[in-house]
Amino acid sequence: MNIVKSHQIVAVREIKILAGRNPRQECSGKHIMELSDSIKAEGLRNPLILQKKEDGALYLIAGENRLKALRNLEIPTVHAIVYENISEELVDVMALGDNVQNAVLQPVEIAFALKKLKDTYGWDQEEIATRLGKEPRWVSHLLTIAERLAPEVQQLIKSGELKQTFARAISKLSISQQYVAAQEIIRSKLKTDDALEYVNRLLNVTGAGPSDSKKSVENIKSLVSELKAEMENYYGSGQTDISVDDLTWLAHNTLRIRAMIEHMFVKKGIRR
Repeated sequence: MNIVKSHQIVAVREIKILAGRNPRQECSGKHIMELSDSIKAEGLRNPLILQKKEDGALYLIAGENRLKALRNLEIPTVHAIVYENISEELVDVMALGDNVQNAVLQPVEIAFALKKLKDTYGWDQEEIATRLGKEPRWVSHLLTIAERLAPEVQQLIKSGELKQTFARAISKLSISQQYVAAQEIIRSKLKTDDALEYVNRLLNVTGAGPSDSKKSVENIKSLVSELKAEMENYYGSGQTDISVDDLTWLAHNTLRIRAMIEHMFVKKGIRR
């Protein structure tokens, strides 16, 4: 059957919301109030997009926050674009496309919405890009955030502490190294090229733990005091009484501490 598209005035109370359809993961009450004020002053700039099922029920495709603002204002009817005979694949693409077009999603939210399309429908990057009218490299970059970054690093991007442009560089590291590297990029205010150079230096640090050579042991000893400071930043005071033997054990048995040790070697320019 052919897709039918129409512009209609519909009752706000009749519009249903399906859980999980909106790619936007978070929206504050403050944003809804600001949106309500905007609609009250200027009207609804972008119409709601709805799906009409065979039983006549109307389901929201895009515009959930606009709908909440309308309900907040107790507006009874609204202009909407209504689609009939539309596939669920196209509904998901339209929901994401509307949010991307209106620039209301954070990079991490877009990343997981793209991953959902990939996992649900088996689409590759080129297919997703074509359906959204985007370049494949745009899709590839965002999928890197969803699929190859540690949750702690994703949260840093989500909070705005870490720019999404660093995602591809950081993704080259092991999960255990990523958070420490991201913190160093933030702390040192590295630019993209400098961050990539820093990550490449980390990748060139090899070995599971400190070397048995006398020279390497002496190098480790010289780093212990600095490592203590790093540990205190992460774990608080009282957790930094550490010997070289302790350091060796930690390097072999604790992934995050191992990443911190490697980080300290890189800062000192020591290759192992």
